[in-house]
Amino acid sequence: MMNILLEGAPKGGFFSDPLNMILISAAMFVIYFFMLRPNKKKADEAKKLMEEMQKGDKIVTLGGIHGKVFKINESTIDIEIAKNTVMTVEKSGISTEASAALNKPVEEKK
Repeated sequence: MMNILLEGAPKGGFFSDPLNMILISAAMFVIYFFMLRPNKKKADEAKKLMEEMQKGDKIVTLGGIHGKVFKINESTIDIEIAKNTVMTVEKSGISTEASAALNKPVEEKK
């Protein structure tokens, strides 16, 4: 009885089959190019926007507050939301997409 059970045991491990290796490689490829790479690219663009930000730039916070950069600190930004009204927000609270769209030069109509 024991011989019958042992004969059905697999001869190699999961990684010894070439098809399994191809499937694992394909899964890793998909994860990198469709999940990790776009997130890294987006984070790099946000970092670049924060480094290039200067006084007077228009920004939008994640909460939807519009304002102009009044002062840039190490981890925070003071924004002027109305005349003589300054608010301090964390740099991570700035919407990079909306802020970049506000500061984009207006294209001339032909």
